[in-house]
Amino acid sequence: MAVMHYAAGAAAEKTERNTQHKTAFAQRDILAVRNAFLRYSLDEQAALLVKMPLAEAIAMLHEIPLRHVQSLLDRLDERGEEVCMRHLANALG
Repeated sequence: MAVMHYAAGAAAEKTERNTQHKTAFAQRDILAVRNAFLRYSLDEQAALLVKMPLAEAIAMLHEIPLRHVQSLLDRLDERGEEVCMRHLANALG
């Protein structure tokens, strides 16, 4: 019985380490995307948001100052991308 508990504990510890590694890796990816995204003009950023998968766009926008996010949402509205703008606004809160 003790061997089973040890094996279960070791497996749980390994899973936790893998999860932490994946989370750190995902965070680095999000920050890299954010840094590249911010190099574009506001119009180009709005166009990119329309093409990005929603989950990735939301994760990236969480790392951008709120004032800039609001400007992007306004730009999406001006471009006639109301659906995209509403999806992003609702997901961001």
